[in-house]
Amino acid sequence: MDDASFLVVLLAGCQPAIFGGSQTIIDWGDFINWDGEDYTALYSGVLADEQYISKEIGTVNFKVADNVTNTSYKTKDGDAAFHEKGTKLFSIEGQEDLLAVKDESVANGYRIYFAREGSENKWDFNKLPLDKVQHIEIYLAYTQEGPKQLANIKDDEDIARFLELLNSSEENLAFQPNTTNGDPIYYEVV
Repeated sequence: MDDASFLVVLLAGCQPAIFGGSQTIIDWGDFINWDGEDYTALYSGVLADEQYISKEIGTVNFKVADNVTNTSYKTKDGDAAFHEKGTKLFSIEGQEDLLAVKDESVANGYRIYFAREGSENKWDFNKLPLDKVQHIEIYLAYTQEGPKQLANIKDDEDIARFLELLNSSEENLAFQPNTTNGDPIYYEVV
């Protein structure tokens, strides 16, 4: 009798997985698969000016987040992690390894994606040719209206001082903002 009771409990404990009662949740990275290339969202850089948007090159065919739970799913041309079907994709003038999507939540209105294969992420601050910086924009990030520009630095001396401040700063991966009085304030520098 004890063996039969054990068997019933065991089967009952496994029932959701056996009969499809559980659901797999996939934590997608922000990507777009386009023209045989995988593009990843660039979080360390933004479009300096909308004038660099070249032309529309296509649209997203399928949003995988919220629609795909099969961990064996192979992304296809036109798939995007978070963009809805029909979202327009744009090329960027002179940058064959980049594409852009209109996004009001980022400075200058476009989220940039870089080709992962055969391309290095060369848009980190430590790879920036500082001698070519012509102006600096500072934004208050994560506002309800999108990024709000706070400053536009164009004076050569002010640019040099600001870049020196950034260069002399230390990266601290263990930093945790004080959230006692609410969410921290974030800034973006372009």
